[in-house]
Amino acid sequence: MHFTKFDFLTLWVKDGIRQTNIDWYVNHLGLNIGWDSPGEKLTLLQFPSKQAMTLLAHYPDDITLPEGEVRVCLTVYNLQETKLYLDRAGIHTTEIHQTPWCSNAFDFFDLQGTRLTATSLPALPLSQEKSKHMFHSYFLHIMVSDLSAARQWYSEFLGMIPVEHSSSEHYYMMRMPEDEKVEFPIFFSKGKESIDLRSSKETSITAIRPFFQLAGKTQLEQTHAIFKSNCIEVTEITGKHDDFMRWFDFTDPNGNQLHAIAY
Repeated sequence: MHFTKFDFLTLWVKDGIRQTNIDWYVNHLGLNIGWDSPGEKLTLLQFPSKQAMTLLAHYPDDITLPEGEVRVCLTVYNLQETKLYLDRAGIHTTEIHQTPWCSNAFDFFDLQGTRLTATSLPALPLSQEKSKHMFHSYFLHIMVSDLSAARQWYSEFLGMIPVEHSSSEHYYMMRMPEDEKVEFPIFFSKGKESIDLRSSKETSITAIRPFFQLAGKTQLEQTHAIFKSNCIEVTEITGKHDDFMRWFDFTDPNGNQLHAIAY
């Protein structure tokens, strides 16, 4: 395959409260605005680690998007203090629990009800211990019904590489070919049995939208054709060949919605 790296994460937010959503992510997560395009309703936000994600004000206020099995995990310096802060701000949080990879975590929800997971970072260098930012960075967590089958599928069709010494019966980690130096890989874990029921069925559009980059636009067209020939559900390619970027949506065998992009 021609995939090279995990490019970025986009979160869909409601159109009618675009600025309110931007303020929420800036004020409560400690993110900075990299750039903002009101015309495109697109905002790039940066974590203290300089990792970026975008907010796209894309859907009407009267629609609630369903929850998928692709989750975003936000790393924090002090899990207990972060939970206390969010609770005091009136943001709904769950109890602290242990992830499949044995890290403490809790879930909380943005203004759309999109589930976000706060998870504790390993020990920090002394120079970073007193950082004023609560959140440091993020990584993807994808839940699947069969870990072995998913590992084979992501390896074959996205070119993902297993991270050594990271697997167990409960989870494993993989990375994209050019992501050797990224802080966190992509985590996969076995989800609820109900995931089986969504396999090979129409996928619901969710707010969490991860984009994986291909080597170029020609490779994007080739990958689109390969996916179709392998009965992988894909959308039509958005954008013309001479546009700055082109992309399409596709789904994994569990119906998880993913996105391919090229520049």
